Amino acid sequence: MGMFDNQAFYYISSMEIIVVLFMIIGLIAFIVWQIKRAIRMKRAGTLPPMFRPIELKPSNKISSLKGMQIQLLESLEIIQTSKNIDIIIGRYNFSQDLMAMLTISYNDPIYNKQFYIAAEEYKQMYFDKILTSNQTFICKHPSDRKLLDNFYCDNLIRALRVNLAIHNEAISGMKQKNAIVNRYTKIMEISNMVLNELSKLGNDEFTKEHRDFARYTMNQASTKKHFV
Repeated sequence: MGMFDNQAFYYISSMEIIVVLFMIIGLIAFIVWQIKRAIRMKRAGTLPPMFRPIELKPSNKISSLKGMQIQLLESLEIIQTSKNIDIIIGRYNFSQDLMAMLTISYNDPIYNKQFYIAAEEYKQMYFDKILTSNQTFICKHPSDRKLLDNFYCDNLIRALRVNLAIHNEAISGMKQKNAIVNRYTKIMEISNMVLNELSKLGNDEFTKEHRDFARYTMNQASTKKHFV
């Protein structure tokens, strides 16, 4: 009896596999048919509902716009307060992406209205932080990338100065040569990182002054390291 039971089990399992295979083949055929249909309808100037681009409803558009404005204000605040160069670079790149998306809606009459709402929500969320004129002006003019670039330049140098002060203070209390050398090496690395970022932003007089300072800092640290 056991032998027949096993045969029946294998038979049923085989049938189940065949059914599943037919279902998969049928699904693939349906998907291919839908894609071909969509291509034909696109050529004819129409698309079936499942292939039409999703259009944001006005309420969703407003919510998305305000959310991006708040995100931009948050990123700008981090750029102007952080001393970590990596974080500043990451937030600058993110801010570029946000400004590119906000530029699409910049000429929409709701843009400025939504910005003031976003600014009020931002101040309520971060009541211990001051919303600066730089944050406001950049967010209100997302199409002007030079505003962001200049802001970025200034804060790279600000963060570099903060790091210089921290490392120089640490060096003044050190006696071991290796520890001092490591600190100067760190200053050189940070200065070089800032210099590389500034070099990506053009050759106008404004960025040139910032690059000159970063280069001077790097060279000075290199000289002091050599004479330790």
